[in-house]
Amino acid sequence: LSAEVAEGLVSYEAFVLLSGGGQQAIKGADGGPGFTHCGVPLYATPGHFLRARLLLPDVLAGLSPAGVYEPGRSERQLLGLLGRAVARGLPLSEGQATAALHQARAVHAALAATDSSEGEGSLLAAAVEEASRFIDDVGVRAAEPDLYAIFAGGLLAKGWSTGRRASLGKALVEECLRRRLAHALRSAGEAQRLCFAHALLGPGDANDAWMDASLPCPGAGDLALGGDGFSPFAAPDELVALEREFPAEARPRAAGAAALLAALSSKPSDATPEPRVWSALRLQLAAWGRLVEEAGGLPGLWARLDSAMVERDPAHAEALRRSVGLLRAESPEPTVRGAFPDLGPVLAVAASICLPEAGAGQGMRLAAASALRALVERRAALVRKFPITGADFPRLDEHSRETVGEVWGAAAYPTDPDLHHKALLRVWRRNMRAPPSRTVKEALTDKEYRRRGGRFAFPSPLDTFVRGLHRRTADLHQDWQRSGQATSGGAARAKAVAEMLLRLRWDDRDGGAREKLSVLVARIWDGLEGLDLAGRPPLSSAIWLRDAHDAEELARLTEDAEAPEALVKLVEEDAAGDAEDAEAADGAGSGAAEAPAQAALDSPGVAPACCERRAARDGQDYTQSE
Repeated sequence: LSAEVAEGLVSYEAFVLLSGGGQQAIKGADGGPGFTHCGVPLYATPGHFLRARLLLPDVLAGLSPAGVYEPGRSERQLLGLLGRAVARGLPLSEGQATAALHQARAVHAALAATDSSEGEGSLLAAAVEEASRFIDDVGVRAAEPDLYAIFAGGLLAKGWSTGRRASLGKALVEECLRRRLAHALRSAGEAQRLCFAHALLGPGDANDAWMDASLPCPGAGDLALGGDGFSPFAAPDELVALEREFPAEARPRAAGAAALLAALSSKPSDATPEPRVWSALRLQLAAWGRLVEEAGGLPGLWARLDSAMVERDPAHAEALRRSVGLLRAESPEPTVRGAFPDLGPVLAVAASICLPEAGAGQGMRLAAASALRALVERRAALVRKFPITGADFPRLDEHSRETVGEVWGAAAYPTDPDLHHKALLRVWRRNMRAPPSRTVKEALTDKEYRRRGGRFAFPSPLDTFVRGLHRRTADLHQDWQRSGQATSGGAARAKAVAEMLLRLRWDDRDGGAREKLSVLVARIWDGLEGLDLAGRPPLSSAIWLRDAHDAEELARLTEDAEAPEALVKLVEEDAAGDAEDAEAADGAGSGAAEAPAQAALDSPGVAPACCERRAARDGQDYTQSE
């Protein structure tokens, strides 16, 4: 549903005739987009409005999704129309401001003459009561289906002061922000939310120039909650220190400001007012309050409008011009600062989403610090409770998506989805004559993606679930055995570890994660080899956690390998060479065979041979020499 303040008038009979009963848009001589519906009647005189009311059921039926008029319910659509028209039309021209006053007058009259379908009294009284409850009771705000209707209810409230209407504007933009952030964080886990909270609760003297960025911000990018340099171990103490230095005063860090702008610049998911109109909601309610007070109350404003419609008195026209001037006095800014002059409500709303269990009166930083400590301790206890001891996956009490997420968090994702898709197509073309299993194809795709310069990132430092760690390692072990490659011994294990670091999804910018993942892969490999691991200590199953015996395992991996540095270097050089070969093949548009060594590595179960034949684009099979 969308609406705007229009200055023109059309009779209902003419609308039905020109639109074919509402089936097509009516366009003017200027070639503009025209209009498709009519909804708000004109209040000229009491008698004229009584005749206009007779047409309202047919008009409102055309606005309803089901095309059916429901007495006492369909009239509520006028509230949403009025709210959208007034808020989205800012800044208003003189003609638009005059039209907005007449629309408000007509909606007020229509709702006052309609009985509420939900109880006693008029629909107008029910709408004003809902707007009042929206201000006073925070708990009911999330259940309101149309915030524009609440905004219109505040416009039509009789006896409200300017301050009361300003309170409604503040409550509206806070609820708009809460809904927008709740939608942006709908799939974020606890670790990501706490990381976001840490990024928001920065030093009190941090730069706040981001608040002046126009919304939606073109350069906002995608929402990233990982934090810039965030450490879950150091963050709690850092938050406590900041609270001592800047008590009850916080500003977002650069990563938090970027995440906020990304959330506010994303596509809307429902009918919630967009961030660009939040400033208009606040300013228009305040301007309307001053307008009503200047006219001596809402009845005085309606009397001024009615007199200007039927009497040619210059005094009435001058009074109407004053009202229009007050309504046009404000110039909204589509920025965060325009909607929230004070940053405190922004942080409070975000904290209510990221820290829903924070105690009353507890500072936001202290609540975030306590939640982070509790999460780190709980995750550390869980990954030690379910360690990696060999080739088998840790035996959870109940294996489900929820329990896996509780123990290890979320998996890493490719930072360049388009490049990852190209890698998938390359792997498919390379193996279309002998397609591998789904898990092997996924591993080879991730490896090809790395060769092309792609990276993986975890949603947060505590989200380190390595997708396919056991299965992909077992696939490699099985493929090497099938092709006759050595799998036992320190050299083979070191080579397998280096290969798996290319096939697994993890952030290779983290040196500590590289060491821990190498130890985990080596332990799984030893289990696949059938070695006796009874005397070896269990390994905590998280690459972010470093235990004392991890260093011993890493030293064992290094000592047992025959010239491990040379082996790792050889694997990396092969990977770089294969990447160049892949790029050359893609550029030439050829489906010819790879080198035998690469075919053995990337085509499971196919031994390298000079007589291997593969299909080219002409449909014929050729050997490598051919």
